[in-house]
Formats: sequence, structure tokens, C-alpha cells
Amino acid sequence: MRSASLLLLVAACSGTVTTPAQPDKARQQCEDLLGKWCSKATDCLVEGKLIADTDAAYQRDACLSGAHQQVDCSKAVAVKTSYDACMADIDAIACQSIVDAVKTKTSLTLPSTCNGVILVQSSLGAESRSPLVEAIAPTW
Repeated sequence: MRSASLLLLVAACSGTVTTPAQPDKARQQCEDLLGKWCSKATDCLVEGKLIADTDAAYQRDACLSGAHQQVDCSKAVAVKTSYDACMADIDAIACQSIVDAVKTKTSLTLPSTCNGVILVQSSLGAESRSPLVEAIAPTW
């Protein structure tokens, strides 16, 4: 079984930021987003009988490990206003689409409301115009 992975979408900071002065909250929201995605994917794979229920915890942990390699939530500083919609849209993903993506080895991306929803501190040089970059564009 392929594990869920995240691809980083890096772009100039844009969109409405809801928690610019609350980095602790943004870090938790980042963790919550990754956890929701990995739980949803794992639950769907169990439901679709692609993994055994007894393997669910291992698969969720593997998903989170891969996600954390791509997105460092400790550097999250803000979230966009689409965060709540993103979380709701993850809940609304049809399990069959996740199962089909795994069976056919095709990409499954998060809902568009999740693209760039977590803003992380940039490690770019001083010439960068913005200290923020957008992150979170997971694919399966």
C-alpha cells in the first residue's frame, strides 16, 4: 500500500490570514489538518478493505510521518480563512475516491479549499519579499 504523502506548494503569501498573531494556534491547526487527512485516508482504506483494521494505527502513523516530512507544523504561523472549509471538505471526501486512487495508483489531492491554507515561516534568504510561504497541498 502506498502511504499518503504531502507535496509542498510554495508561493507568495496571499489570501486572508486569520491567525497572524497566534503561531501556537496555527501550529495546532496544522497538526489537526494533517491528523484529519491521515485519519480520513486510513479509515477509508479500512472501510474499503485495503488494509486490516488491526493495521490502521500503523498506517495512520506512517501517513503522519510522511506528512511531517513535507510540512513542518512547528513553523506554522497562521492559517487562511478557508481553514474551516478545508476541514469540512476533508470530512466530505467520498471514501470510494480514496480507495479508487489507491487501487489505480493515481493521485488524490485535498480539496481546493486546503491549498495553501497553512502559512509557514520561510527559510528563504533575506531577498524574499515575504517571510511566509504557503503549505499544504497533499496528494495520495
